[in-house]
Amino acid sequence: GVANKNLGDAFLVLWKMPEEAPGGTATDGKMSLASQKTEIADRSLIAFVKVLAELRRSEEVLKYVHDSRIGEKFELFQVELGLSLHVGWAIEGPIGSDFKIDPAYLSPHVNVTIQLELVSRRYDLPLLFSESLYNLLSLRAKDRVRKLDVVSIDGQKHGLFTFPMAKDYVVHQPSTHTLGDVIKPEALDEVP
Repeated sequence: GVANKNLGDAFLVLWKMPEEAPGGTATDGKMSLASQKTEIADRSLIAFVKVLAELRRSEEVLKYVHDSRIGEKFELFQVELGLSLHVGWAIEGPIGSDFKIDPAYLSPHVNVTIQLELVSRRYDLPLLFSESLYNLLSLRAKDRVRKLDVVSIDGQKHGLFTFPMAKDYVVHQPSTHTLGDVIKPEALDEVP
């Protein structure tokens, strides 16, 4: 994904879906269009799960959590993220000045994504995604997520899904860990 916009306490990150070429085939010709979209949907979910896992085990972040100066001002301080995923169309256009131009994405689907992130705070869950993303996930990914609710955003009904992650369980990083690498616990039976 590509970080596109800072929205104050949130970032808009997007993945572009492949377009259909004339004749109904995928533009790259290697995989079917549906397979490409499924792969992007799975990878976007995996990317956000990795972000959350790295946040929980980051020694740099834990320094803030255990800093007594912060603890004096904020009781039970935690660094938390609210992440949301949604699929939909958007109009891409340049916005900027003579010195800097950035792409901007305008769409009601961008607004849905922002609203889903706000809803994640109400549910006290770090990751929520819409049914439109769920519908693109592989069967293997669908087996690992759970439906929470149906919400109305801008008059449209959206199924609300999450990827369950134990809040208090952290797989500690080995000294050879590289940011973003998957860390497998020694015994999976120990995972709550």
